[in-house]
Amino acid sequence: YLPWYARLVGIGRARPLAIILAALVVATPAVAASTNWFGIGAADHFPRQSPTVDAGRALPATSRLLAIRIRDPQGGPPWGLRLVHTTRGDTCIQLGRVEDGRLGSLGIDGAWSNDHLFHPFPKTSEGYDCGTTDAAGDGFVNVAYTGMVASANPTAGARGPQAGGCRPPLLLVGRMRATSARHPRLRLHSDLKVCPLNSTRIVFMGLLGPDATSITYQAPNRSVQTETTTGADGAYLLVFPQNRTTCLLYTQGPTGGYGPCGSTESVGGASPDPIGAIKAITYRDGHVCRLQRSSSLLRVLRAMSGTVAAELKLRRGHSLTAAQRVLARRDLLKLLAARHISLATYRDQVGPQPSCPPVGYVAGHQRHLTRADVASPITVQILSPQYHEFRVDLIFTARQAVIGSNSWYEDYMTNPPGCPSSGQGGEIGFGNIPAGKLIHDIRLIGPCKGTYRGLIGYMQNSGPINENNAGGGVPGQDGSLVVGRFRFTIR
Repeated sequence: YLPWYARLVGIGRARPLAIILAALVVATPAVAASTNWFGIGAADHFPRQSPTVDAGRALPATSRLLAIRIRDPQGGPPWGLRLVHTTRGDTCIQLGRVEDGRLGSLGIDGAWSNDHLFHPFPKTSEGYDCGTTDAAGDGFVNVAYTGMVASANPTAGARGPQAGGCRPPLLLVGRMRATSARHPRLRLHSDLKVCPLNSTRIVFMGLLGPDATSITYQAPNRSVQTETTTGADGAYLLVFPQNRTTCLLYTQGPTGGYGPCGSTESVGGASPDPIGAIKAITYRDGHVCRLQRSSSLLRVLRAMSGTVAAELKLRRGHSLTAAQRVLARRDLLKLLAARHISLATYRDQVGPQPSCPPVGYVAGHQRHLTRADVASPITVQILSPQYHEFRVDLIFTARQAVIGSNSWYEDYMTNPPGCPSSGQGGEIGFGNIPAGKLIHDIRLIGPCKGTYRGLIGYMQNSGPINENNAGGGVPGQDGSLVVGRFRFTIR
């Protein structure tokens, strides 16, 4: 394959220059961290966001480039992060290449018409990954990118002067290799050309808070390494080449494939995704939070569960009867005892994925609300169908305001028996809502007929989670207060 410095074509650069640059990168790797690799081009830009919707609008006065500098696997300007606060109270980070003390993107691999210039991001630009800010002003957010283009151009393929770029290759890993042959829809279709081999990246980045001192991670060669976090934000950044080896290493769980490995983004709150590079976080008091489970033990426990299911002839997707539950628990406890494994260990290993608490998070002071403070009658109006799906309008009055991304209204409804899914729900409005506003929550509910039942809730303060994860829970069970209940029938 050819790295970026050997693909300098179409702009009058001579081949000997590419050879010299390649020799410099190979002979003196430290050069990759220096500046002035690229001339400066036009500023990259993004459409400005509404100050009252989603994460809000970036506040330029709060923008600062963090001290992190990570070498790219093929050389050139290093990778870095910029931190900014927004009008909706979020703390956000932006990924890019660093040249001459500025964050931006490169004109390579089709981006910026391959002008091979550095295009800085303005402080007013959007394109950040955001998390809620605590009362002390610290943010907690963790992001994983699979298939990040080496140009770091987040708007590649969009309209405008920075249009173009390339799309990451779809690498099939684990169980997805055989599956893709049977399901052609899994293949990516795009007008963009596929990025050159090994020119895309797998990136892990985030803010772990002021108490985090280091992360322990697994490198592409499978060695376990430790990296000190940067600054009072507990910032970290890992950049690895994207290839079949790293896809298998960072996107596959201990018991099977999680592919395909194409272009994906995972944004979380206080804790990194346990399926990834980061295995542990160390804090100032010496406490270590581990995100890695014992793969061998997990395989044993899952095999034991399969043995019990086979003995009782349990079918996947079918509910257990009371008698079957008693037998399953008895047989499982016998198998655990024979291997000297406690029930607590079994639950810890096969239960929800491990996560790290937001150490150092400072909760804000706010008036304690009760259900009576948010309660409102809900009116349901059935609308005309659209796109072969039924529509309903859930109408209620917002008695409490939504002024930031850590609070919202949400709905959840259970579907009639026989529907493909049991329920559906999500955030209402995706932005600021003044107290006293009459809300029209219009939902497409699919083609199922029958009786639907649901709730509307108000989340006063979600705590240290990312605003993109807002909603989607069950009101009254996810920390929100129930505004009211409703039911309606589609005939």
